[in-house]
Amino acid sequence: MVARQMIQKAADAYFLRNKEVIDKTECSAGMRVFSEFYDECRDTLKIKNMLEIGCCTGYNLMFMNKRYGITASGIEPSPKAVEYGKEKIFEQQLNVEIKQGFADRLPYADAVFDLVYLGFCMYQVDRETLFYTLAETDRVVKWGGICVITDFDTPVRYVRENIHNKDIFTYKADYSVYLAPYGYTLIYKKMYSHNTHGFEPDVQERLSTQIFYKEKIKDIYVKD
Repeated sequence: MVARQMIQKAADAYFLRNKEVIDKTECSAGMRVFSEFYDECRDTLKIKNMLEIGCCTGYNLMFMNKRYGITASGIEPSPKAVEYGKEKIFEQQLNVEIKQGFADRLPYADAVFDLVYLGFCMYQVDRETLFYTLAETDRVVKWGGICVITDFDTPVRYVRENIHNKDIFTYKADYSVYLAPYGYTLIYKKMYSHNTHGFEPDVQERLSTQIFYKEKIKDIYVKD
């Protein structure tokens, strides 16, 4: 199992490596995909609050709070990213709160969020803690809420060396197969890559944003 100190170190390195780009970016590509989807569904999907797991500086959360008035929370392993993000949030007086922490142990009560967004972080989740992360995600999403995953998307599971850190691996998978048993329905999917807005033929470069609806418990089982 990857030690938490190693996860923090990798997260700090990611933040420092991407800080200048993040400062110039309104929101991530995945959050933009969700925003466009939400613009078309606001009459039927009511999102008052949200959580982003792997929120970095919280820039996606700031975008969602400013655009929709959503009360936004975030959890992020990088202390440096959280410290920097808190300064930005304070400067703009936004209804956003970010904390340093880990995806497999969320400091939130059960079924409290209308939306949980996993923003390009699952590929770094150690497989020994993968199901803890998914279970924690499911625990905090309301019945009738939304879970969104932006990550690598491959038809079979891959593990590769991480080009930025030899101590951790890069994992690639289609996470819809993991969420379906929890009672989630895939309601929208957009495939793209870091280099194109459309479909990417190279399986190793494919990304997607998948939007899942957590079916209300009364609708999961049909009485025979």
